[in-house]
Amino acid sequence: MPHTRSARPSTRQPRVPLGVFIATDTTGTGSHRPAWHGMAPADVAVLIRTYTDHGDLVVDLDAHPTITAAACYLHRVPATLTGTGDDEQLRLLPAPSDQPEPPTCDPDVGAGLVLAALPRPSLDAADRNGVAAALWRWRMLLRPGGHLIVVPAATGVPGGRAAIIAAAAEVGLRWQQHLLITVNPPEHEPEPSGSGIGARLLDGRHVPAHLTPLVFATAARSEVRDV
Repeated sequence: MPHTRSARPSTRQPRVPLGVFIATDTTGTGSHRPAWHGMAPADVAVLIRTYTDHGDLVVDLDAHPTITAAACYLHRVPATLTGTGDDEQLRLLPAPSDQPEPPTCDPDVGAGLVLAALPRPSLDAADRNGVAAALWRWRMLLRPGGHLIVVPAATGVPGGRAAIIAAAAEVGLRWQQHLLITVNPPEHEPEPSGSGIGARLLDGRHVPAHLTPLVFATAARSEVRDV
């Protein structure tokens, strides 16, 4: 007689998709613009195109020139935040001289994408309440269906990705994807200045470093219910 098994509902969470980027030029020598956290300018453009729509506001807390240029190239509107904490204010960024002027937009509609690196000068990454409060402020910048990309530093973020994901869930952000940026630092520099990737040596050679940006999403307009 064949044995029958009672089906049990799975308690596993669905796997979050992984996007892999292999950085081939960490210094920007292949482009007149620098890499963004090890990601080449061409890949940055793909990232922005993937998570935004035409005319969207793209808010980069660090006002990285490659983010600004890619946003303008793709007819998005680059912006950043000035001030700290509750005094943060949105500021639109001018287009680089070799890029078209961004389209006009209404900032009150909300951003399609916000990019933030942790830790920040004004934010202690070990303070979970502080991190959650910052994620909440960044979430409030997003339009329905917008995305927040958080880049944890290779070193120096207590609790790492898990702590950021937990804090994001507390403020209503859905973890949608994580990215893997693999960086092979140049061999002639013991510690590439300003790379932020935590390069180290093993037997005189660089060990590839990894960054894992986290992609969070807000509910789309069609998913928002009146209460």
